[in-house]
Amino acid sequence: MTQSRSVLVSGASTGIGRATALYLARQEGFQVFAGVRTARDAELFKQENVSNLTPVMLDVTDEQSIRRIAQRINKLTDGKGLYALVNNAGVSLSSPQELVTMQHIRAQFDVNVFGLMQLTAACLPMIRANQGRIVNVSSGAGRMATPLMGTYSASKFAVEGLSDALRVELRPWKIPVVVIEPGFVQSDIHGKNDADMEGLLANMPKDAPAEYRSMLEAFLGMNRKLIPKATAAEVVAQTIGMALTIDCPATRYAVGADAKLMKLLYRILPDRIKDLMFAKAIGL
Repeated sequence: MTQSRSVLVSGASTGIGRATALYLARQEGFQVFAGVRTARDAELFKQENVSNLTPVMLDVTDEQSIRRIAQRINKLTDGKGLYALVNNAGVSLSSPQELVTMQHIRAQFDVNVFGLMQLTAACLPMIRANQGRIVNVSSGAGRMATPLMGTYSASKFAVEGLSDALRVELRPWKIPVVVIEPGFVQSDIHGKNDADMEGLLANMPKDAPAEYRSMLEAFLGMNRKLIPKATAAEVVAQTIGMALTIDCPATRYAVGADAKLMKLLYRILPDRIKDLMFAKAIGL
């Protein structure tokens, strides 16, 4: 790859997005535009001193921000535009469905689904002109829903469905659409999710069933035990790099032993057995 091929990575401030932006610039030689939301995050990238990596302000929930980024990339690349888009921006909020607020539902879908759709539409003319590629970061939870993460799983199921449809729609231009399905990954998203669950536990409605409290506590404890075993974000970045550089990428890549196991269990286990497995995991 050469620096004439440009890639936009959304949600590049931390975790998978940051690791991917750095990997694509350093190891694959792409000209990388790293989408961040704050000046501080932009400065952290500048301190990496990578000449072919440019932090750009991007809020995928803001239509004007999306329009501006497409225009700016065209300008910064002297009209060459984008070769690829990595839709990585995402949020995860856990809650029993009975207690989840519309604010939380909208927050997840605004970023994970609607933002992805709008950014893809804005970038597609450039990608089409370069016969490039699109990579959508989904999740193992986009294959098999887990309790207390129904809204998040629903948003990632949507990403899977949108990717399948888009892959066929873009066949006339031979533009691959690749889905990345990470499992538990080392990322700040888990700290944010833990804080949200702790807040939910602290402010649980008085009339909420006591069983929900025990589920959340068990789920929180399970997540904290998984953190030391989490897949490094750099491993996901390498998979994304492969999806952008090999001649014929697969339509999906599961990343991490847990994601690969979930993919296998989804195929072979009856629903009732999966229900029992998840119920045991949260102490039911």
